Amino acid sequence: GYGWPSDKGGPMLYGDMVGAKTVLATMERLGADDDRFKPCDTLKKLAETGGRFIDVKPG
Repeated sequence: GYGWPSDKGGPMLYGDMVGAKTVLATMERLGADDDRFKPCDTLKKLAETGGRFIDVKPG
């Protein structure tokens, strides 16, 4: 998948551990130089509401 070690829980668990606000700040910084990293609306909403990646429904 993402190249994330399976014994570490994956990138979404890590996102929940550091918080959506931290992930958003990183993506905004990276997205300033590369459109591929611009944060999506779902990430922005998670950061606004204090939501968790584990609660996001696919699709």
